[in-house]
Amino acid sequence: MMEISEIERKKQKELIINYNLRFHLKALNLCGLWPPENIFSDPWKLRLYNIYTCFTLLWSIPAITLMCIELCNYLDSLEKAIPIIFQISAYVSNAILTMYFVYRRKFMMNLFYKLETNFRPYMEMLSSSTKKLKSLKESMFHAKLIADMSLYCAYMAVFVWVIIPCVKGYVEYIWQFNQQDIEHNRGKYFGLAMWFPSNVNKSPIYETAQILQGITMFTGTLSITGWYTAMLALIYHTSSHFSMLVDLIDDIGIRFCTKNLSDHRQCVSADQLYIEDTPDEDSQHLPIERDSELSQYLVRCIEYHQEIIK
Repeated sequence: MMEISEIERKKQKELIINYNLRFHLKALNLCGLWPPENIFSDPWKLRLYNIYTCFTLLWSIPAITLMCIELCNYLDSLEKAIPIIFQISAYVSNAILTMYFVYRRKFMMNLFYKLETNFRPYMEMLSSSTKKLKSLKESMFHAKLIADMSLYCAYMAVFVWVIIPCVKGYVEYIWQFNQQDIEHNRGKYFGLAMWFPSNVNKSPIYETAQILQGITMFTGTLSITGWYTAMLALIYHTSSHFSMLVDLIDDIGIRFCTKNLSDHRQCVSADQLYIEDTPDEDSQHLPIERDSELSQYLVRCIEYHQEIIK
């Protein structure tokens, strides 16, 4: 069996101990759909977080209502109505999926917990090969990169749709330009198409409306990003474990050898293996004793596969 250096063995052990998928859940943590671990362990913090979750879910109702009212004002203009219809559709679908996600939150938390803990004993089998160790490290790196990029895109969407229009409104008001149609163009400095009162561009109504629209955009964008990232995490890491299992099976010929009659080293290939109690002399396959190290290794691979498909 191949051996790796002590440094690589320590790296592998540290990687398995620190194996977690919580970085995929940052967006869900921020928008109130998934309590962080430090909050989940504290009953009082969890109660406050659940209140925040209810606020996130209920906030979609007035937000979608204001969008529908704004749509009614442009029923005679198809050009202006279509973007609002698309916006309403996006928020309605997001609200439905978010409510379902919260309803199934405990089930999802159990899935992530199993994915983090149940595979660790089988991942220790990777310790004899730097190839699998590198594969595991690359898998974690790419997963974290995808999660971080998704979160940065959500932040960018909030910045473009909320911060830039708000700042533009202040700049144009201070320098007094493009103020001719300010009374009639109520949504001029707002990214989302929603109903606003006629004096929305006057302080403090302007600041209040920007805060409310910011909440709508923040919760909507992060919830969409959050449950997409969570679903991607489950699929990506499950497929990564399948990939590592395939590597372990393909590596049998390198890890194990047997001696033939001429006392030469003979490598074992995957298509030659089968386990039997009474070997057949005419068989072209290589029999494996049930108590042998190779047999135990194959059993562990089978258990690994069964754990993945549960």
